[in-house]
Amino acid sequence: MSKKKIDRMKRVGCDPNMISGIHNYCDRWCERCSFTSRCAVFAMEPEGGRDAKSLDIKNEEFWSELADNMQSSFELLREMLEEHGIDPNEPPSAEDMAEYNRVEDASDKHPLTRDAEEYMMAVMDWFKDSDSMFEDKADELATKIRLELPNCSPENEVIELRDIVDVIQWYCTMIPVKIGRAVHGKLEGVPDIIKDMPRDCDGSAKIALISFDRSLAAWIKMREHFPQYDDEILDFLVRLEKMRKTTEYAFPKARSFVRPGFDE
Repeated sequence: MSKKKIDRMKRVGCDPNMISGIHNYCDRWCERCSFTSRCAVFAMEPEGGRDAKSLDIKNEEFWSELADNMQSSFELLREMLEEHGIDPNEPPSAEDMAEYNRVEDASDKHPLTRDAEEYMMAVMDWFKDSDSMFEDKADELATKIRLELPNCSPENEVIELRDIVDVIQWYCTMIPVKIGRAVHGKLEGVPDIIKDMPRDCDGSAKIALISFDRSLAAWIKMREHFPQYDDEILDFLVRLEKMRKTTEYAFPKARSFVRPGFDE
């Protein structure tokens, strides 16, 4: 099975329709992406596309497929390293490990990293404690539907509210990941030979900035639906705007970073 997957990965990699590296700077929201047909990572999904069962992270089949994909990727990586004369079994030097640990520790303690983690946890806690709020809204919308009020579209309001929640919940987990990667890359630095090339940390920071932008827009719409929670929602807006401004300052080239496919 793994050999078959490796061969498939090689075929996908040679497909001229694929956009090289597009998956490196995306938000991983494949269900809302317009480039899935040109993404090699998406093409490596099980034959026949994704269904609800294969996407369910609690499903044994999901984890089995994930483990299989990882093993195939490791085998392909090993082949590539050996082709370039690199021994994949050679342990890192003590100096390399010390530098890695230094960067890892500094990244974890960075204010942006901490703020992103705190925002994510605050959002999760807010939704966890908001069951009654959404139940009241559901009752309100059900009443509007039943009364068939003129100039009123509760069905569209339901769809909009669902989209708002999806956006906020998706990006609250994406923000710490991308901020962490951006900060780690900036602290790690780059060799002189590639200093003039686009930097991965700027690409990661750009995804974080896009996540801030979309989250801010979603929270503003959430505020319209739940004006009684104005203070709490304003707190999230302030957190996001602070992180957005700090990220733009720390990564001045992030906004202009050209992501393969998306910005070309």
